[in-house]
This record gives sequence, structure tokens and C-alpha cells, in this order.
Amino acid sequence: MVKSITTFKALLSAFLLFAAVGLFAQTFTGPGASIGTSSGPFSVYPSTVNVTGVGTAYSGFSVSINGLTHTFPSDLDFLLVGPTGAMCVLMSDVGSSFDISGVTYTFDDAGPAMSTSAANPTGTYRPTNSGTPDTWSAPGPGSVSQATPTLSVFNGLNANGTWSLYAYDDVGGDAGDFVSWSISFIPPVTNDVCGGAISISCGYSGSGSTVGATVDAVPSCGGIAASYPGVWYKFTPTPANGMFLNLSTCGQGNLNTKISVYTGSCGSLVCLGSNDDGAGCANGTSSMTFRPIWNRTHYVLVQSTTTGAFGLTLTCNVTPSFGLAQDVQDDVVSTGKFSVYPNPTQGNLNVGLEPFIGQNAIMTVQNGLGQVVFQRDLGEVQAPTQEVNLDNLQSGMYYMTVRTDEGNFTEKFMVNKNRP
Repeated sequence: MVKSITTFKALLSAFLLFAAVGLFAQTFTGPGASIGTSSGPFSVYPSTVNVTGVGTAYSGFSVSINGLTHTFPSDLDFLLVGPTGAMCVLMSDVGSSFDISGVTYTFDDAGPAMSTSAANPTGTYRPTNSGTPDTWSAPGPGSVSQATPTLSVFNGLNANGTWSLYAYDDVGGDAGDFVSWSISFIPPVTNDVCGGAISISCGYSGSGSTVGATVDAVPSCGGIAASYPGVWYKFTPTPANGMFLNLSTCGQGNLNTKISVYTGSCGSLVCLGSNDDGAGCANGTSSMTFRPIWNRTHYVLVQSTTTGAFGLTLTCNVTPSFGLAQDVQDDVVSTGKFSVYPNPTQGNLNVGLEPFIGQNAIMTVQNGLGQVVFQRDLGEVQAPTQEVNLDNLQSGMYYMTVRTDEGNFTEKFMVNKNRP
């Protein structure tokens, strides 16, 4: 399925929630350093980290200076140099004369610029240089002129090797230090598209992340459009898995999620149902109980309004707590689209399927409590009429739903075992 085009720079906005997805990032940490009241390089110059096992297989990264203290921040110049020689001025001549103590700055091209006239509190900022050129003495690179530095200079480059942080005080008269610095790489998203869906099965309970994911060009489902970054899962239910299944992110983290379930194929998805903000679920998490179509692959799209980590479970043989009206809330109910007769019936029911010839169809019968009491996968409809034996049903009102490629259609009928 074709994805909407998203630039690497746009993906970096995901890092605003980086602390929530530390489990999914590879983080490398370098030592801190200090500077007295003289100008010049910090005590560890450069502070280095050796990155291994990343290569070009990452969807983005962020850099943090941890626990930074200084009595005149605008004296500070920080330069990051990668293993290929590419470099980025992280911060220079910002923060004015306002003391900072123990702050942590995370650098991300999607963040706001740092202030040059006020103290910058702990937070995420884009690389900011208010005065250029700047000089980092040997073994630094010397004079560097970057009026608008960006981390995108490292895009697509091999991350393996030595990364160097050059910290410099260019005026003197004030002192400071930082505890450490770190660089974190986000692994590529393997299930960003439907064709890369991760296979799950009944009893699944795992973690996922939408960090680095893009927006999918797929049909809306149950009123939920594909408007946010999403990732994909798939499963194939069987009769042994029961008439009702539940997919849930409910109570598993703080990420506002939306779940959509499709059948069909990745190139031609058909909505089965969806949920946004499940009943009783905190923080916008989701939970949906639905009727599966046995022996067909189901595709699950989990979107989130902001990127981050979530938990997902798939539970089978679920006893629903809702009635029919809630269960078919996403169905297209069209009285008269097909026929059921005789109505009332004592057991044998004829279903007129002529409008659906040539389409794939599933027939499902529910009782008044919304419980599925019969299901038949017809495959491609060939005959205009299907006979259904419902001798096992008690007298009462029932609902026949035919799910087709064009939608879901429902007719009600009576079973009356007391007829002469």
C-alpha cells in the first residue's frame, strides 16, 4: 500500500516524546566535562562515544547534553562531529547571562529555537547558533560557520564509529560543567506499511511504537480516517478462536491510539470495524470487541495522535458485554438489500443473495443479546439463494447480517417453533 511521503525531517518530530520510547532506541552515552573561569575547551575535549551496530539502519536520532550548569550560558559553544566528519553546532551564544543549573537539552530539528535573551529551561530545542563563525581549537575543527545548523547533515550517513562532542567556553570569567551527553538512534519501523504487518495470534501481548511511522493511504474505517502515523499487525482467526475477539491498547501507557481492523488484502482493504477511545480506557487508549471472519487474514492498523510507545493485546473467545445495537454500530444496515424467508421460520431459512452475486460474503446470525449463533463463509456468491438450517435456535427475534465487499447488511427475522 502506498504511503504518504514524509521527509526525514518531519519524522524527527517524534523525538519530542523520546523519553516514552527509550525501550525502542539505541542510546550511547559519553562522559561529562567541566570548565573553570578561564576561556577555552572543557576538561574532556572532545568527549567521545563509540557507536556500534547501527550503521544506516535508523529512522532518526536525537542528541542530549545532560545536567548542564553554567553561570553565563551565552559563553558556551557545543559542536557535534560524526564519524564521517559531518558536523553540527548544537548551541552557541544562547541563554544570555542567566545562570542555568542541572538542565538537560535535547536537540531535534523539529524543536523550537533556543532563546538568546532568556534562560533556556530543560527541554527539546533545534540546534541554535546566534553568532557565527565559531572556533573550536585543536583537536577541534577550527573555525566553523553555521548560521542555521541542523542535525539533518547526518541523514543517511553510517552512524558507526566515533562521535565527538566539543564543548568550549569562548569568553571566560564564569564556570560550569555537564554530567554526560548521549546520542540515541531510533530503529527503522518494520511494520510501517500493511505489507510489513507483524503476525500475532490469540493471547498476544506485546509492545509497539509509532515512532518513525508515517501516515497510511488506506480507506477510513468506522468513521476513523487514516490521519496519523500508524503501524500494522495481522492475524488469521479460526473457529476455535470463538465468535468474538478483542483488540486493546486500553490502560497500556498514555498514548492516544486508534484501532482499525480490515480484511481483504493490503492493496484492497475492507473495513471490519474500529475504535477510538475505548469505554473505560484512560488517556485515549482503545479497546474493540468484534466478530472476526474465520480463516481470513485480518489487518490491524494502530494509529496514534502523537508518536510513542503503546501496548497491544489480542484476546480470543471473548464474551461480549454489549447488545446487537452496539455491535453493529459500524455496519451499514440496509433493510431490503437482501431477503430472508419464510419469516417467521420454524428452522429452515432461505436467504436471497442475488444482489451479491460475484462478491465475497459472510453470513452471520445473532440473537437479541448480540451473541453470534451462526456463521458461514460463502466465499464468492454463485447462487441467488442460500438455505440455512437453524433448527437449533429457540423461538425469538434474530438478525441476519451479510458482510460483502461493498459493506454489511442486516435483516431481522423470527423463529417460531410453536407454529402448527
